[in-house]
Amino acid sequence: MFVVTREMYHAEMAAAVYEQLRDFVLGMEQNHCQRVEFLPVEVMRMTCQMLREDPALKAKNVEPYVLAEKAAEAHEIESGALIEKRNRAKFGVLVAFLPQGLRLPAEDSYDIQTFKAYDLTGVLKAHVRRMVDALPDDQREIVRTILSQPSVKRQPIDCHLKYLLAVRGEGGSWHEAGAHLYHLNLVPDLDLAEKGVETRIDRNAHCVAELSNADRSVLIAIENLVNDYGLDPVENNLRENLVSYLRDRSVVETREWLPQILEDEDWRQKLSFDKWKFKDITKPGEVEVHLDPLRDPKTGIIVKGLQERGTNLVATTDPRNPIHLKWSTYPKRPESLGHYLVLVVKDTADDEAGEELTRRTVKAGRQSLKLALKDVELEEGETCAVRVVIHAKDKTGVILATDESESFYIEGGLPAEDVVKKINRVRNRAEAFFQAALRSRKAPEVDSENWEEGRPRLYRIKLKTRDVYRIVINATLYDIEHKNITDPMTCGAWKADMRNRVVLEVQDLSPVEIIAPGLKALQNFTDARRHLFNRFQDKDPAGVVEVFDLREFKAEILEYVEAYRAMFEELRSKLAEAKTDGQINNLLNAAHTLSRIDTLHLIVGSTDQADEAVLLAPTHPLRMLWVLQYQQLLFGWAAKLDGVSEGEAARLVNRE
Repeated sequence: MFVVTREMYHAEMAAAVYEQLRDFVLGMEQNHCQRVEFLPVEVMRMTCQMLREDPALKAKNVEPYVLAEKAAEAHEIESGALIEKRNRAKFGVLVAFLPQGLRLPAEDSYDIQTFKAYDLTGVLKAHVRRMVDALPDDQREIVRTILSQPSVKRQPIDCHLKYLLAVRGEGGSWHEAGAHLYHLNLVPDLDLAEKGVETRIDRNAHCVAELSNADRSVLIAIENLVNDYGLDPVENNLRENLVSYLRDRSVVETREWLPQILEDEDWRQKLSFDKWKFKDITKPGEVEVHLDPLRDPKTGIIVKGLQERGTNLVATTDPRNPIHLKWSTYPKRPESLGHYLVLVVKDTADDEAGEELTRRTVKAGRQSLKLALKDVELEEGETCAVRVVIHAKDKTGVILATDESESFYIEGGLPAEDVVKKINRVRNRAEAFFQAALRSRKAPEVDSENWEEGRPRLYRIKLKTRDVYRIVINATLYDIEHKNITDPMTCGAWKADMRNRVVLEVQDLSPVEIIAPGLKALQNFTDARRHLFNRFQDKDPAGVVEVFDLREFKAEILEYVEAYRAMFEELRSKLAEAKTDGQINNLLNAAHTLSRIDTLHLIVGSTDQADEAVLLAPTHPLRMLWVLQYQQLLFGWAAKLDGVSEGEAARLVNRE
């Protein structure tokens, strides 16, 4: 088994930095000061030594040093000596390697203002590409296939570098390439093969992510894998072996326990990924997906949405001209197929190759998509080389098969015409009054105000200064906020699963029950909430927080906020008096439940890449208190601006 040592890894990193830094420094003029940071100190020393021994750099009078508290080697330098070298009237190029965490008295004298920072972005990525290109043909294609998998691409570049060092040192083919997957945060797989590699690696990544979750035990993680991904825990005694192996290990330290599976022969025979069996799901390689060519090789016909310019195919970001994609699946209707994920990624030789530009999720029953590229941010006339990647995924989000298109270009097209006329937008009515007062230096008065007909999310305020302002609220967020006000006893607690969804609608919401047994202050809070929101309804049945002058409701808002504070004060007192773990847990659960008041919890992203987001509604006590204070400030400024000169207005606002 080939082992990548720390020294070997640092030497490879130093070679990468040296190769690029050398060419960079050779292009600098005299009296140039360069600083290099964010590298292990061992790499700094190796790189510095190589620079010092380079004949071309010596001829250019390049002076590389590693900053040290106490210089002990020729390549090290202390802070004072470095400053003296920088202050010389004439010198070549001074390069200072600054180790992280080194704090010296005169460090401000070699900061970014005097020593230019060296951008290390892309150095290791470029070196990894060169390492891949230098591999033998068969091995190069294997490594490219593995490194192109989505779960692998998300790993840090240092993982890719270590993996390449291991594969290059080990040699061999798929067996050896699978054995060293632990460098990529995956379980070593001694049965990895070209057929079905996408599925095996994706499953592998899901398993590692579940087992390394610090919030759950190993047994619960295994049960989740059984329920969600069809893992067979009995075959090869996998459950027993995993529990035994991870019992005395920290599950979050994957860089510790994953390589030990390969290093220990006994555990290798029990836990390498070829011993992990999955039941009642499609086997790797049984499903295939094939994108139709963008240009038919027989007829030369190009799909709609693309133009031919010379030998290149070009699409546009104009939403009126989407690309018409089609694909086929084998077998035609796989039972395990959950959905398709269509990606547009960069296809360039630089460090951004593979960067995702846009994605679409397509239902399993469809085999076509009109893909608009309006989300790709390009200036008009700017171009970018891209390709389309399609993943066929099972119902759990594991990749069953992948295909990709030939390369083409996207050109920034004409922006979509704005169908809404330009308006003065404000977030609440106080901003309208302040902006009008600042411009006219007169106390604004309302001429008329109302919701615009047919557009319940747009509130129009016309002032006697002839200024017109509109409070624009997203239609769905308006519906949620208005629902909170008209039904105050829900406490505004909602949740929604938006995975593989683009637009949130009110019908997607599910209520979250707010209960806190034994908490007397909760009843006072709901009473204060109902009283305040009834006042809102009396003022305007369609109103929401943004359109009201909250000063009219100041007393009720302060009571509402005080009742909210009192709930948590009662919880704090009860926690201080709690005697048993059960009492403490009940109180902590109550605190967690109360924190859901006036929040919308969303699960977003896709089935395989989910994330969470929390929205705080304007009806939340603390947010409403902040808006009240904000309005008081703006209305106060508007009153002070009445009758002052333009210069006085500017001084007043800037001073306050």
